[in-house]
Amino acid sequence: MDEVKRMELKYTIASVGLDLKGRKLIVGQEPGTWARVIDYDSGEELDTHKGHHGPIWSVAFSPDGKLYATGSEDGTIKMWKNCEGFYGLWRGGANAERTVD
Repeated sequence: MDEVKRMELKYTIASVGLDLKGRKLIVGQEPGTWARVIDYDSGEELDTHKGHHGPIWSVAFSPDGKLYATGSEDGTIKMWKNCEGFYGLWRGGANAERTVD
C-alpha cells in the first residue's frame, strides 16, 4: 500500500471523514469540540462547525455526500449540510437565490 496524501494540521485529530467528490475532509478534534472542514487539495481550512460539548469521535457522510454527521462524547449526533443551496429542510446560503411558489 502506498501513501496517497499527507497533511500536517495544527490540532489533534480524533476522527476524519473524506468527501472525494467535493474534495473535502472533515476533521473531528480531541481535545476540542469542533468539526473542521478542510480542502483536500490545498489543506486550507474552509469552515468550522461548533456545537458539540465533547470530542468528536465519529464523522460519516450520507450516500449522496450532501450531508455529514458528527458523533461526540457528549452523547449527541449532529447533521451538517455539505452542499450549496437548498437541501431538505436546510435553506440556501447567504448567496443562494430564493424563489417563491
